[in-house]
Amino acid sequence: MLDSPDLPLASEFTPLGEASLGPATRLLVVLQPLFTTVGPTAETMAQTTGLQFLSVNLLLRQAIRERTPAGNLARRFLATEQPVPSAIVLSMLYMAVSEPQICHGPGAIIYGVPRNEDEAALLYELMPAGYFLDFDATDGDLTQRAPVRQECSNPGCQYACGWTFNPRLTNCTICGGPLGTVLGHDPGDLDQILGASRAVRERLARLFGPRYRSVMTNNDMTHSDVVAATTAALAPKPAPEAGPDDKSTTDPAADTSPEG
Repeated sequence: MLDSPDLPLASEFTPLGEASLGPATRLLVVLQPLFTTVGPTAETMAQTTGLQFLSVNLLLRQAIRERTPAGNLARRFLATEQPVPSAIVLSMLYMAVSEPQICHGPGAIIYGVPRNEDEAALLYELMPAGYFLDFDATDGDLTQRAPVRQECSNPGCQYACGWTFNPRLTNCTICGGPLGTVLGHDPGDLDQILGASRAVRERLARLFGPRYRSVMTNNDMTHSDVVAATTAALAPKPAPEAGPDDKSTTDPAADTSPEG
């Protein structure tokens, strides 16, 4: 079902490493925490940094609406209530990021991936120069968020989101329709959900190393609190100043290696 002459396979793409991007281009993937929507936060970050906001959900809806090869394939899975395969999602995302105004411009903030470990590994193959910002939370806070979620009341949208860091968010960020509160995840499924989420984050941390940064959130934070914490996390880390007793490693007197 994934066969399409107009949809390149992920293995056929040239990885977006440093050499493929402009000198000032930055690709930042914002990880959505469990049972929480930080889409508005990611969009605010894009507006304040001058980066383009790429929501995978919005890209998918646009592809389906415009009947692109990726959209036509995705439609088949959504029609049977199956998740859209990673090959389709990441091919669509790659083509969007590869547009000159992004890969040779300021860059983009990407929201909505990865959904699992395999997708994390494939994302690393496609965008090894990407940065990751993880909005993490304690298991206790996540457990409080899990039972309730907000869902768009528009039958043509039905966008569902979890706990929101913007207490004034009463309308859907996709279509503008009113949000209603519905039951979320069964508490009995929490251990499995939390374990899978931790596995994805640990995989990303191993793959991307210092390009992966985490921001700890809690249930008392507002949208502005999260934006402030994000700004601090993304700020360049200042080099430690040398104290009066510090010695350079090039100073022969500082060499404490054993002789012989």
